[in-house]
Amino acid sequence: MTKLLRLFPKLWFTILIVFTIAYLVQLAGFINGGKGEVGFLIMGAIVVPLMYVIGGKVFKSLTANLVDEVQDNGDHLKVITQGIDSKILFSDIKNVSYNNNNNQPMIRLLVNADGGAREVAFVPRHSPLSFGTINDLALSLIERAEKAKRT
Repeated sequence: MTKLLRLFPKLWFTILIVFTIAYLVQLAGFINGGKGEVGFLIMGAIVVPLMYVIGGKVFKSLTANLVDEVQDNGDHLKVITQGIDSKILFSDIKNVSYNNNNNQPMIRLLVNADGGAREVAFVPRHSPLSFGTINDLALSLIERAEKAKRT
């Protein structure tokens, strides 16, 4: 699922590049005395840049801290991001948040890192029929992180 979430922004911006090229071709024809659609030119000057900005912000917020895989190894989590393994101890987890309001539910971990805190986000395995319920893995992570903080 993570690979699909990383592929979608590339597809989005590829389509926008095609629309931008079509807009520039239409604009060049209009400037050179051709008959162009004025509405298309105005819409392209406003909508396409807005789609770049809004799409970029949305995709960045959705996928910026997304890791490829998280494995629960009992006393720690093994995080794999682009082939690089790292280890997160439960005592290093400051906060666990779970959001199931999106199309893809997401677990976000706020982790103590060397220079401060960093966020790790991943999409847990879930059933499509589990909309509106809290994921068992999220509950387990919350409990174990709280227990590790107390000890």
